[in-house]
Amino acid sequence: MSLVPMPPYPWLESVWDEFAERLAQKRVPHALLITGQEGLGSDTLAKAMGQLLLCLSPLEGIACGKCRACQLLQAGSHPDLLWIAPEEAGKQIKIDQIRKVTEFVSKTAQQGGKKVVVVTPTEAMNNNSSNALLKSLEEPAGDTVLILITFQESQILPTIRSRCARIVLTTPSYNVAQSWLEENGHQAAIPLLGEAGGAPLKGVEWLKTEYVEQRQKAMACLEQLASQTRGPVSAVAQLGGISAPVLVELMLNLVDSLITTKLAPSSVRAEQRQESIQPLAQYMARVSGQMLFRFRERLCEQKLKLIRNANLNQTLFIEELLMDWQLVAKS
Repeated sequence: MSLVPMPPYPWLESVWDEFAERLAQKRVPHALLITGQEGLGSDTLAKAMGQLLLCLSPLEGIACGKCRACQLLQAGSHPDLLWIAPEEAGKQIKIDQIRKVTEFVSKTAQQGGKKVVVVTPTEAMNNNSSNALLKSLEEPAGDTVLILITFQESQILPTIRSRCARIVLTTPSYNVAQSWLEENGHQAAIPLLGEAGGAPLKGVEWLKTEYVEQRQKAMACLEQLASQTRGPVSAVAQLGGISAPVLVELMLNLVDSLITTKLAPSSVRAEQRQESIQPLAQYMARVSGQMLFRFRERLCEQKLKLIRNANLNQTLFIEELLMDWQLVAKS
């Protein structure tokens, strides 16, 4: 595991400079909450923060790469770094994982410096896991820093949010995102910037998966539902095996595009999104922005439901999603 150079992305420069200054002045809070949309490099930022916190000889706000701590980090075996994430993508963070955090925090740092815990994404915890984490946030032992990452801050317990210093990641301008993609050989992701909400890394990730093909299937299905030429039950087969988590993500992206084009039709990103969602936008033109926002909230709730309930019947779940979509289209 190589050390992350900082700042790894130009849109994180100000965030990183503030963190490095806090560390130099010994003013880093015991708990940080990194919040922002996916695709801005939250995990990379947290990794770099952990590296700098654990480095024994930092150089001008960058981990030195040579000390014993940096060597352990590069080997992926630093005993004072604990990374907590769902064991499977799209699943919840289990209570047993958070119990490891409690045990880790209670111990003395093995390398004589700080201890760092990263939890991502924080909203993947259920109520039991969240309450267990509260104990570590309230009474962190020793020189421990907890770094929490969230893409849905509203879904985190207020008691957790109130105990953390927030670090808000802002979306880069289109020009900054485009320049970075071009300079790093990701030109194919530029047309996806609009639908990705301006998040460059999301577009890059989409190109590594079947997202574009799946998006086309979902668009065709949703268009037919919006035009009332197909019903939700028969539409499930048309989706060609797209999983429930992927469908929720696709629908969230499409709804975000519809909201953007409705509320800010003259913006650059609205123009990009408008082009990518035709003719679906025509069918949904009469739907109010308020209704679209409500449906977006519904999708976010369903996304968390998937994360926190591994035994859901995916076919029934998808049918329900499509029924909700058709009702919105009729409104």
